Amino acid sequence: MNHSAETDGGGFPDVFSKRIGLICVLIFVAGFGLRAALWFHSGARILFNHVEVVQTAMCFARNGFLGNPFILPTGPTAHVTPAFPFLIGLMYKIAPDLRTGETLKNVLTIAIASLQFALLPLLARAARLGIRAGLIAGVIGALMPVLYLDCSGDYEAPLVGLTLILCVLATFRLASPSRAPWNAFSIGIAWGLTALVSAQLLLCGVVYMLAREIFVRDRLRHRIVRIGIFAAGVLAAVLPWGIRNYVELGAPVISRDNAGLELYVSNNDIAAPTLDQNLKNRIFVTLHPHGSVPEAKLVQRLGEIRYNELKRGEAMQWIESHRWRFLLLAFERERAFWFSPGGSLVQRVYWMGIFVLGLAGLIVAGPYRRAKLLIFVVMLSVYSLPHLLIEASARYRYPLNPILLLFTGFFFVWFIERAVAPYLNRSLRRHIAPSPLA
Repeated sequence: MNHSAETDGGGFPDVFSKRIGLICVLIFVAGFGLRAALWFHSGARILFNHVEVVQTAMCFARNGFLGNPFILPTGPTAHVTPAFPFLIGLMYKIAPDLRTGETLKNVLTIAIASLQFALLPLLARAARLGIRAGLIAGVIGALMPVLYLDCSGDYEAPLVGLTLILCVLATFRLASPSRAPWNAFSIGIAWGLTALVSAQLLLCGVVYMLAREIFVRDRLRHRIVRIGIFAAGVLAAVLPWGIRNYVELGAPVISRDNAGLELYVSNNDIAAPTLDQNLKNRIFVTLHPHGSVPEAKLVQRLGEIRYNELKRGEAMQWIESHRWRFLLLAFERERAFWFSPGGSLVQRVYWMGIFVLGLAGLIVAGPYRRAKLLIFVVMLSVYSLPHLLIEASARYRYPLNPILLLFTGFFFVWFIERAVAPYLNRSLRRHIAPSPLA
């Protein structure tokens, strides 16, 4: 093989490599155009929804600080991660009126959602899965909108998905070809910044770095040094937000402080496995300060940190006295995370389809030694673990869909190579179904 030829990331010549930038732009335009047309044509909503993320963003727009996420004013908050409320808060802040602010928020969210799929060819090349896998994944994602999550801007799920992709790309770039110790500091910065978007992403990044150092062939001392430098990078990234929370809330929270509350609303006598079921059970009206005035007053009196400590204690007492019920809830939550996406029939089929085909793609990618699979295995294994403890929802699985799409694309390439390529002449085989990896 001529290694000087441009390749698709899998090690073989690829006509798409020279046009990868154009491919990414076209996928973005298709995804953005379809979502914008469907969302604004539907007239889904004119005014903002009173969810905690948007409440916090509105407080930033009006008062200049991230706060007041609940039904009553409770002051500065770390109940939600800061990145997305800050971004959509800027949209409200620069808009002349609420309706325009809502439109800008929708446009920003649609752009973030579409960019996830536009970057999949780049991610496929960086992971050495072949650009064709990323092209197929990007096209499927662009043409299969999850309209409310992709467009509304009520939740941070699209930004979490985009941050995941960007951080994986940064990790691949910084970790290769050399493993210079100070690259670990930059990787730590990248994963530390994910804490401002999603605490689960930071957890995955830490587990990945530990796993990578376990499997890498190097002296133990060098591996320990890299882990320490990575940890220093993480701390440097979260330090400003931690200092802010120490000053405003009394504790150096590095991501968000709602763990106790989430544990409480997910583990009690009327708790159900999923968010949708708990909404029907009116848990958020009776037990959550977002909808309960007495709970919001308790937050006002205790502050967010002490309030979450109190709720964590109550939840742990319930778990201790209802062990079998908790184990059943944990099982049902994990099952619902992967297998109960909700929504329309088309959405359910789509989400289940990319789950099955994505796992199949990950399995068939295993024998290809050049593929960088560990980070994806960690993501798919670790990201859902908190939902053994807290309620599940489609929006919590949403950030993993780009990974599942990527391996769905790889599975299609792999299948075409084996089922179609044998019947093609050599010229067509080179352009349509080359071996996914060298």
